[in-house]
Amino acid sequence: MNKRMKANTLTLLAVITLLVLPGLYLVSIDSDLARPDPFNHEIQNLLTYFLLLLFAYLNYTVLIPRWYFSRRYGKYTFLVLVCLLGVLVIPQRVEQWVFLKPPANPTTMGWIRQIFWAENLLPPNRGGSHRPPPPFDQQGPPITDRSPYPSRLPEQKHHEPGESAGWFASPPLSIKFSLIFLLGVVSTLASLAVQADRRLRRMENDKLQTELLHLKAQIHPHFLFNTLNSIYALAIRKDDRTAETIVKLAEFMRYIISEAHNHQVSLTKEVGYIQNYLDLQRARLRDTVQVTYVVQGELAGKQIAPLVLFTFIENAFKHGVNPDEESSIRIRLTIEQDHLELVVFNKKVHNNSRELSTGIGLQNVKERLRLLYENKHQLRVTDAADHFLIHLNLTLP
Repeated sequence: MNKRMKANTLTLLAVITLLVLPGLYLVSIDSDLARPDPFNHEIQNLLTYFLLLLFAYLNYTVLIPRWYFSRRYGKYTFLVLVCLLGVLVIPQRVEQWVFLKPPANPTTMGWIRQIFWAENLLPPNRGGSHRPPPPFDQQGPPITDRSPYPSRLPEQKHHEPGESAGWFASPPLSIKFSLIFLLGVVSTLASLAVQADRRLRRMENDKLQTELLHLKAQIHPHFLFNTLNSIYALAIRKDDRTAETIVKLAEFMRYIISEAHNHQVSLTKEVGYIQNYLDLQRARLRDTVQVTYVVQGELAGKQIAPLVLFTFIENAFKHGVNPDEESSIRIRLTIEQDHLELVVFNKKVHNNSRELSTGIGLQNVKERLRLLYENKHQLRVTDAADHFLIHLNLTLP
């Protein structure tokens, strides 16, 4: 949840920054929005900026998911180039429609010459002044006299050297295209990186879900067989614990089937599940196995990933139980606000190959901790000659 809120905050700040930048641009060039100067290309530059933002959004949401990730690279490249060409041409065309009258010869070549006139193709002359568009016919009157439409072009400002917006306000067409292409490439690479990271996280989450499903299917037959034998022995002796043991086994299996696939479960349920597991172990083991289980702190309102704690306790029974020798398992669980501490100690014994093993193992639970509680957990494992010790510190969400 905190990571999602942080990502949303960063996205909001990025959007606000991108929307504020045009205002800073207008302030920096001392623009008069009521009467913009076409020779500074304010409309063209702003429209180019917003079209680049639109391209980045469409590239991220449509082009990359639909064509790049489906390996249709040729079509994706073609569409990107078409979009970048549109970003280059459309602002100039709109600026011409807003400020300039149509050409005297309204043909395709006439419009091309009207849009890509010398000011756009070449840098300004020395002194910062720009050349006006050349007439189409050198023998006839100027364009302004031949057109039946009134010009909407405001009177051109005469800038003294050093006062004009200069080459930066109207770079050559080749430089402008290079900048737009560079920004398009940067936007594409950034979108690819974000999309790839999102797909990787989705794959990691799917892997975790698969591991949990595998865990549910790997309840070791030896454990169920031994537990059912213990229940049968209790029933033969008409022990009062028979019904209670059957109920605990049912609750144990219900948790595995219905809760373990969730991303988070209540800490109360996880601790109750561990308690049922320990009760089942006590029912089938002899008195030579000493099990100590202590829980301290408030459990209500806390959430935890399912089966994380259980795996360490299961590992203690796997390596620390042998009915023919003195076995000792000590478990302490402490909760203080959002901090959880688990300490599991077991004495090493022999001939324990038939004990429960769910198959997920310590290595897998370490990987789950890394993915689910990155930078929020500390795990210390002590593998001594005569004992095994797990010390886990966890920050709960």
